[in-house]
Amino acid sequence: EYLQRVLELWALVPDAADLTGRSRGDVLVGAAQNLGGAGDFDRAVAYATAALAEPEIAGDPERGAQLWQRIARYHLQEGNGPPAFAAYEAAAKLLDSAPAARGRSRLAADHALALALWDRNGEAVTQAERAVCLAADEGDLAARGLALNASGVARTAVGRIEDGERDLREALDLARAHGSIEDIARATMNLGYTLLSSGRDEEALALIETAIADNEALGFDLRRGVLNRINAGEALFALGRWDEAIAQAEAVRNRIEFRFAGRRASITRARVATARGEDDLAASLLSWVEADGQGQGQPHIGADWRLVVAESAAWAGRYDEGRAATAAGLELVVGNDVWYAARL
Repeated sequence: EYLQRVLELWALVPDAADLTGRSRGDVLVGAAQNLGGAGDFDRAVAYATAALAEPEIAGDPERGAQLWQRIARYHLQEGNGPPAFAAYEAAAKLLDSAPAARGRSRLAADHALALALWDRNGEAVTQAERAVCLAADEGDLAARGLALNASGVARTAVGRIEDGERDLREALDLARAHGSIEDIARATMNLGYTLLSSGRDEEALALIETAIADNEALGFDLRRGVLNRINAGEALFALGRWDEAIAQAEAVRNRIEFRFAGRRASITRARVATARGEDDLAASLLSWVEADGQGQGQPHIGADWRLVVAESAAWAGRYDEGRAATAAGLELVVGNDVWYAARL
């Protein structure tokens, strides 16, 4: 709110930049960061987009590319894939206009991971391989770790779990040696998901619980932590520890700043309700997820939602409804996500 008030007063103060020690572009970017942290991604995108027009940013391809990349992440956190991918492409175009610019490998790796999250796994592997090559050219080992992170997620999704696990373990090693705390958290989270995908529920849960504790200690529980809690809920459900699965889902559900995570947590909660015969609760949760968009283009969320719909219909003897839900789910993921296809 203070930054927004500063922007309102900016035009009224002729020497505002000198007085504050910051440009208007800096203030716009800062406002976007704060809004993004509060989960107001639409306004974060608006402020970041406005910053792109400020002279010191418009004249700096590297800074402009970084801002487009941030805009892409705001869209991803809101669950909006197409504008996120357009933002990544805008960032890449800016870097291509500046031959000496660095950061291509990290941008390509980030783009690859986003493609993997949207089940565009063939594109994700190709982009991740490009990122690995760019990282080698730039001598950036941390960027190589980010690229391997993306390829590990994509390879896991298409059933190449051993390859995916190998990529993610190397990504974690590189993050610990050369990356940031954020890189370590990302690699740990994705490795946990790969172990979960391979049916190694106990091993996955042990890693995920360690990651949750680390996230909390570092103040990341509102970011990587929510996704780790969703993975923990899935592992706990598979292990028959349903009360604990509910606790993890409820820790995430209805968090307005993480609607994507809220959808997934509600599906997990509905899965437990279905298994316990709590049909009204399951129906209510599933209706909320459907009304909220099922992930807005993220096929695995729509597929998982349909899987629980099918399970609920089967227990109630509504077999035609269950078969229809299963068929619709398979249409979303066959050829892209082996794990969800097998579950359906």
